Amino acid sequence: MGKKDVDTILKRTSQIEGWLSDEVAELLINLAKNSSVIVEVGSWKGKSTINMALANSKAKIYAIDPFTGSQEHQYKADTDIDTYEAFLKNCRDFNVAGQIIPLRMNSHEAVSHIKEEIDLLFIDGSHEYPDVKADFENLFPKLGPGGVIAFHDSKWSGVKKVLWEDFFPHKNIGSIQRIEDTSFARKLKKPKTSHLEANKSYLELEKRKQRMKNLKRRLKKLGTGLGFKRSLE
Repeated sequence: MGKKDVDTILKRTSQIEGWLSDEVAELLINLAKNSSVIVEVGSWKGKSTINMALANSKAKIYAIDPFTGSQEHQYKADTDIDTYEAFLKNCRDFNVAGQIIPLRMNSHEAVSHIKEEIDLLFIDGSHEYPDVKADFENLFPKLGPGGVIAFHDSKWSGVKKVLWEDFFPHKNIGSIQRIEDTSFARKLKKPKTSHLEANKSYLELEKRKQRMKNLKRRLKKLGTGLGFKRSLE
């Protein structure tokens, strides 16, 4: 599959409601084309799910989602959220419904339904820390060596905390990369010192950047309190 094929998929799926950038969608397409079993946590109306299905017509995709929106969606909504029928309709409209197994539940409940070894794990469900941690702990053990795990919205505090505490220090995580707001890496069969050291350095860099951001915010707040209006950014 070349760049032209990827662009064709992106153009076709651009109409689906969702928060997936073209850059991250392209990443998922390229990862999916070599994956037989894909597990996605958080599907909303199927934008990422369908991108991956179109990339590989032979892939089986488990879509784990209660389809009731995240806490931030529920808080803003005037009525109960239910995207399940919209998800199913989109899958039918793109002729990929036969590849996709919706699991309308959380990852703790869903893990027993997944019998195969996972090749690609995409975590994009609730961004609350306990939920992200549960998704990682429930599903990472089923990811096969050489398989890829990706976290969407990795700058959100709940996601970031799991990345810093569990993902970066994990001995079986390969070299971590990030495209836009998505952090990803391959699962190693055996720990490699070079990857552990690289990920440790990457984590320290992320922590330094966070400390600088926090300092700028405190200085800006202090400046505002003292009557200075010029931005410190």
